[in-house]
Amino acid sequence: MFAQFPKAALLQILVTTLSACGGGSTSPVPFTSTSELPPDGAVELQGQAHTAAYTTNLTDGTTTYDTPSGPQDSSLAITFSNGEQIAISGSAGNSKFDIDTRDGDEIYYRENSTYYSTDAENRDDGDAAYFSKTDSSGLDHLVYGAWYDLDRQNPTTGAGHYGVATRATAMPQSSSATYRGKGLGIANHDGIHSDTNFDVTVTTSDFSSISVQSSNTTWTDGAHKRLSDGTYQFVEDASALDFSGTGQIDDAGFNANLTSAAGSGTATGSFYGPNAEEVGASFAISGSGSTHIGAFGASR
Repeated sequence: MFAQFPKAALLQILVTTLSACGGGSTSPVPFTSTSELPPDGAVELQGQAHTAAYTTNLTDGTTTYDTPSGPQDSSLAITFSNGEQIAISGSAGNSKFDIDTRDGDEIYYRENSTYYSTDAENRDDGDAAYFSKTDSSGLDHLVYGAWYDLDRQNPTTGAGHYGVATRATAMPQSSSATYRGKGLGIANHDGIHSDTNFDVTVTTSDFSSISVQSSNTTWTDGAHKRLSDGTYQFVEDASALDFSGTGQIDDAGFNANLTSAAGSGTATGSFYGPNAEEVGASFAISGSGSTHIGAFGASR
């Protein structure tokens, strides 16, 4: 039943972690920064993610999401060959994905993200993911993204943030900061999967409390196809998914309560870099007939 979803429409999720999946590669090395990625081999990243299971109506193809789970520990890995990404894999709880061009899978590069999909024609179960670009996102200490685990028996979606978190002892004290960046996600609205893109602003006046706000959210209807230039045939405004909220910072992490016109939920994140130069988080927001799971990254 999942073959009905176009590979490209299943999402445009951020990229930054990959694991040596298939083809027999060496053990991944720990991630240090996006500016120090190896030309060959795999890099492993640690982080947190939100996930959600869903079911699909076999008659009309619409989906219904369970209550999202998270945050939970998550890992990702990216594999390179001659300086090019060739594979990505990750997991969080029961949700996972594994995409490898050595198995015929595909990678597409877009303006703000990298999109990955399995070879749907030759696999019973497919995966799709999209992550922030490791070479042009403006982030050096973290990566973020979202994915579909298209297991026929237990399909899930997820979104996470990964990288090298700031040490608690290095966190700024009694100062203010503003972080601006981008986010990616997956929304289920009226039973239809949609990939989301949005801007995000994170502010703190004292590194004790935090404010999070997204804007300019758009989504891509999962029923429409990706064009040859990597864009989608149908992208529309999704301002109802714009969210805002506040929370508290604890050491190098934070939790915030979020609300949008589509529902309410939580974001869990971390500051990244030696001096909290960047911030990233994953979130889940749900309401009547709508679920939005995503992740974002921002820098000062």
